[in-house]
Amino acid sequence: MFLQLMELDDQKATTVTQALLNCLHHFGFTDDYIRDHLVAFVSDGASVMTGRKSGVAAQLTDLFPKLVTWHCLNHRLELAVGDAADEAQGVSHFRIFMDSLYTHCSRSPKAQKHLQSAARELDIQVKKSGVF
Repeated sequence: MFLQLMELDDQKATTVTQALLNCLHHFGFTDDYIRDHLVAFVSDGASVMTGRKSGVAAQLTDLFPKLVTWHCLNHRLELAVGDAADEAQGVSHFRIFMDSLYTHCSRSPKAQKHLQSAARELDIQVKKSGVF
């Protein structure tokens, strides 16, 4: 459930925790309700979020002891794939090629038409991403 996008004064764990709780309280979630119904806190793994002593997860766990905290699996997978791709030279060259192709085609309608034409000839589909 998306509640609100908010700008923070700083990136300290206490600021993030307080902003989160203020947002929940603003939308009518009481501490008792949060304690009984908030199941998990998932983040990107940044130390400000997951720090064991004073991170957002630690602060929330102090307030809501049953809370499960977790480093997002999708984010961990993305980090692992990125690390593996950086280690494989062929993947790096392919990534550079695809980035160059995207940059070239996204700036030129004529290049987009050529790419679509080549895709039709090869009987493949070009997935749309961003501009093209």
